[in-house]
Amino acid sequence: MFEYATSKDTGLYVGIYSGDVRDEDYARCVNSMTEFERTIRRHPEGLAAILITDPGVEAVPASWRKRMAQFNDSVQAKQYLLAIVTPSSVVRGILTAINWLSPAKQGHARKAYETFADACGWIEKTRGRSEPQLDELYRAARAKVSLSRTG
Repeated sequence: MFEYATSKDTGLYVGIYSGDVRDEDYARCVNSMTEFERTIRRHPEGLAAILITDPGVEAVPASWRKRMAQFNDSVQAKQYLLAIVTPSSVVRGILTAINWLSPAKQGHARKAYETFADACGWIEKTRGRSEPQLDELYRAARAKVSLSRTG
């Protein structure tokens, strides 16, 4: 499944992949990020997104990695920060290698982290201020995951 929460006021997005992730979940992620980016692209601080992959979620299929890369390339916000949180050191290493081979355009950055706290720290450092709403968005998205599992 995939659940997310956003803040138009701050340009923040937090999404969580959990449990059994299917094509419709990847589509929901790409579609929601595309729509959110269109909504906030003129926000002075742009878009800062954290995508979390819970333990046990399989790697993103190649067809969806390509669509996600196309989205990343299409972002028009002046600043775009994307943090990927995954427990897999292998996946983090692959994402780092991709960044070396295909750097983001100016004002855009992608990084992989082991923890949500580390991802938040990077966004806060890059934006130059505390972003307490990231925790609120995480709790909202996590609550949706819990509801989806019980509903």
